[in-house]
Amino acid sequence: MRPRMEEQGLEYDPPDRAWDTRLAQELATWAGERGVPLHDRLFRAVFVEHRNVGAPDVLVAIAAEAGLDPDAARVVVRDRSHRAAVDADWAYARGRGVTAVPTYVMGRFGVSGAQPYDVLQALVMRAGGQPRAALPDDA
Repeated sequence: MRPRMEEQGLEYDPPDRAWDTRLAQELATWAGERGVPLHDRLFRAVFVEHRNVGAPDVLVAIAAEAGLDPDAARVVVRDRSHRAAVDADWAYARGRGVTAVPTYVMGRFGVSGAQPYDVLQALVMRAGGQPRAALPDDA
């Protein structure tokens, strides 16, 4: 993954451990309902800053950094008010055979995991898409 990120000029420094992201998913669902996407911010928190996104105080801080009310975010995390919504998302994904993140689905076909461009292009073609010329290097 590191070479792909560096190729695109993106920061990436995976931590030595993984944290439980369930509360982060619940908070991101709540934030999304308010028109504030948190996924990029959460990704950066884990894979650049090495912050534990399983810790409620860290999540509240991230929400505040994104311009959300920290007191409201704390209630969302404490009360698990978006647990059912995330459970429903997980059930929907499992019902369609999704077992990994990321998973790309086109029509009836899919691939899991970080994939190079040619694999994603093949997926689109298999699903009936048309080939397109490669983008110039500076695009």
